[in-house]
Amino acid sequence: LKFCFGSGAVAAPGPMSATTRQEWRPPPLAMWLACVTCKSNRATIKVGFFLIRVVALVCVVAAVGGIWRVVEARRQPSGYYDVPEPLFLESARTPAPSPVKPGKEDLFRGPAPDSYRTQFKVPNDIRHNTCKRHDWSAEKYDGHTATIIMPYLNETWPRTHVTIASILAHTPPQLLEEILMVDDFNTEEWAHKEQLEALHPKVRIHRNAQREGLIRAKNIGVREARGSIIIFLEPHCVVQPYWIEPLFDRLIKGATIAAPVLDVIPESSMEEYYGVNMHVGGFDWAFEFNWYQLAPELNKSWINPDPYFTPAIAGGIFAMTKASWDHFGYYDEGMYEWGAEQIEMSLRVWQCGGTMEIIPCSRIGHVFRAHNPYTVHLPRVIKNQKRMALVWVDDYIDRFYKIKPQARHWDVGDVTDRRELRKKLGCKSMDWYLDNVYPSMRKQPDFVTQDWMKKMRSNGWKFDT
Repeated sequence: LKFCFGSGAVAAPGPMSATTRQEWRPPPLAMWLACVTCKSNRATIKVGFFLIRVVALVCVVAAVGGIWRVVEARRQPSGYYDVPEPLFLESARTPAPSPVKPGKEDLFRGPAPDSYRTQFKVPNDIRHNTCKRHDWSAEKYDGHTATIIMPYLNETWPRTHVTIASILAHTPPQLLEEILMVDDFNTEEWAHKEQLEALHPKVRIHRNAQREGLIRAKNIGVREARGSIIIFLEPHCVVQPYWIEPLFDRLIKGATIAAPVLDVIPESSMEEYYGVNMHVGGFDWAFEFNWYQLAPELNKSWINPDPYFTPAIAGGIFAMTKASWDHFGYYDEGMYEWGAEQIEMSLRVWQCGGTMEIIPCSRIGHVFRAHNPYTVHLPRVIKNQKRMALVWVDDYIDRFYKIKPQARHWDVGDVTDRRELRKKLGCKSMDWYLDNVYPSMRKQPDFVTQDWMKKMRSNGWKFDT
């Protein structure tokens, strides 16, 4: 190499005089090639070209490796991950009964037998490599603790048990203030009181004196919460390792709402887990939430796994500081049961100066159920949507009425207090939201689509009222 690149005095090969060999300093590589071609023997030329090929090969390998590292750092996952067979992890926080796996009837349709095991399958870690390399030391978040709020009604014990076991296994104790289970007036069969109290001292139960519905149950949970950060979860999830630290990180850095990526757990088995692409949440003019776009479609400069803005969130799973919750206001107490609260929250936060982010380094597996385990009354859902529209969408409410004309004449109660909240917070208009947060919303149809009808019927909703 010294000979090729001209550094130092070395003995040059070839038919030169002794004096020349002692004093000769090799020229740069190109000049040397010309030199050996003219003056060196055939063997020297072969050796020279062999060395050049070796150096070129090393350079090519190094270049390919560098390019691969750049691509890996910026890559966007496509499709589903092939999740290998994960390992079992036993929760050390509860005594392990006999490891009898429940049958399908027990696991998904009724209360669990006493012999249900405390083990659960740990999904393969499908976080981006950048997330795995990041320092998520819990000590960085000293002074902050989370209350995890889980309202529940007619939830099976096995799913609830797996959810809590994964939280206890994958959450640093110093970041977990409590797991607050809000019992929305379950019957004794579905309350799981004794099983919950036996799990861990940080599991606490608040029982509603009457059926309040999911929306009001969440408000009750916030009022009861003791942590400085509130995290809403649902009792049919499996949290990944290091799921909570990225949420803390973004909230401390100023995000109003931080939500994890929601991977898919099939209804048929809590032991399967499928990763998903990076989607953003949205909704249509029927005010039905869905995952409409991929993150790069909304922001072409986005680089995975950076946090990214989302126009709307799924209402069941997200994190927020309690101070921000108090500032932006509670869920609308005039809403009942279930439906539209996540869209109302999304519009309220964005229009009133907040932000909503999805955090790719935080991943949670979620069972997306085909049917709710309790009755959903369609008229009440539409009334919730109308209450939201009367406060937050301005003149665009007419697009909602085109899809659901029956709502135009329905009495949904007084919304004066919600309009006063909007005025107090100095919130922006729906036009501002469409221009700056969710421009593709303008392209959503303002008529009932067959897909929407099919989706609603699949949830057991009827359209005769």
